[in-house]
Amino acid sequence: MDSIVISYILPALGIVILLFCLGSFLFPYGERFKGKIQRVKAFGFDLEVSVITFFVIVGVIFSLTGAYFQVKNYEAELSNAKDKLDYANKKLKEEKRLDVTAFVTLENIDVDSLPKLENVECKYYFMNDKDEHVADVMLTRSGDRYKINLEDVPSMKMIEWLEFKDRSTGREWIKETFLPAVPTYVLKEK
Repeated sequence: MDSIVISYILPALGIVILLFCLGSFLFPYGERFKGKIQRVKAFGFDLEVSVITFFVIVGVIFSLTGAYFQVKNYEAELSNAKDKLDYANKKLKEEKRLDVTAFVTLENIDVDSLPKLENVECKYYFMNDKDEHVADVMLTRSGDRYKINLEDVPSMKMIEWLEFKDRSTGREWIKETFLPAVPTYVLKEK
């Protein structure tokens, strides 16, 4: 309620007072105010001004007070909107989706015993997500490992479980807890 009074009612009252003062020059009721002096003692000031001038000052102060608080309100709303926009941009960057290609070598499998492409499947699960996602699997040109495509992956979302399976033998290989968009390299010593 106080913000409504300050933001709308005070400026409206100020405008009404200013219109009243303007009208005093145009209409007969203004004759009563001509020559009348108002003495004001406030904030260390001792002023003698005409009644019309006093009302003009009061009207301007009321109008400007409301305008000031309106501007402050807009600044607060603008700041709030900017904070929300910054948060949304941050979330958008975090949720940026990528297609990730990974090259997979299966442990304890040599090139001659690689499972046939038609017998393999690769599934993965995101952290805190029960949905199963299926990756496309291909053999690399050299034929010594597999190339898997993880599609539409949120850039900063962790994969809890990646499972590679040979359906003909039932053998499975897994990789647990990793960020697909953040590659990890093992460097060999020179």
